Amino acid sequence: MKRFKSFYNQPEPEELDEDIVRKIKDTAKGLATGGAIAAGAMGLGLATKGPDSPQTSQVQINDKPNAVAQVKRGNTTLQQGTPTTGVDVAKKVIDKNKPAQATLDDHSDHLHEYEGFRGKVYNDHKGNPTVGYGHMFKSDSKATWDAAGIGHLHDSVKSGKASLPEADARKLLHHELTNTYIPRAQKLVKNYDRLNKDAQVAVVGSVFRGGLPGSPKTLKHLNAGNFKKAGAEFIDNNEYRESKAAGTGVHKRMDFYSNAYGNAHYVR
Repeated sequence: MKRFKSFYNQPEPEELDEDIVRKIKDTAKGLATGGAIAAGAMGLGLATKGPDSPQTSQVQINDKPNAVAQVKRGNTTLQQGTPTTGVDVAKKVIDKNKPAQATLDDHSDHLHEYEGFRGKVYNDHKGNPTVGYGHMFKSDSKATWDAAGIGHLHDSVKSGKASLPEADARKLLHHELTNTYIPRAQKLVKNYDRLNKDAQVAVVGSVFRGGLPGSPKTLKHLNAGNFKKAGAEFIDNNEYRESKAAGTGVHKRMDFYSNAYGNAHYVR
């Protein structure tokens, strides 16, 4: 049998069958491909080692066109390429320091604290029949209760024959915040959606109570971005002074709103 240096550059020996030669060539190509993959795995393993990395790294090549290399680092799999380009994937980073703005739960929690819950109808400080978390009965209350999904309770609660369950009071409050008070706040304060969380809570809370709509000067300062002036103006009235003198809780709530307006700022 003749000896030859390469399967590709030397003629095949005459005494070898063509099928045998083809199988030998295929085997050689397989060995070459396997060696390249092994070398790539070793290279990726060395490149990914660090102080916190394990001693070994594994490379998996998906059995698909344009395969994606995945490097195993402990329990974490790092994707080295995309199926279409093979370019490293840049993951979107979420800015955890982005200033928060008020959610429906923030508004709801605030009103839970300051309004308190009452299941039976009572008269507020102005003599208006009220229930739940400060819900005041008006001419359109039945329609509001219907929209909130608790219309069947309206008449019996309003007449005092039944109490409003707290879970249903929450439904009513969420409905009114979403459909009435937050939209009203956005209409009154033109840059409401840009304000920081505490300022938004104060605006909606004050709209709910009725104080902000009754203070046009405060609104003017808020809309002009003169926040210090807005905070000072909001408590420059007789209601605040009388509450403070009498020791009622109204002035404490107004202080909260005043401070929130005075320290308001835009976050977007």
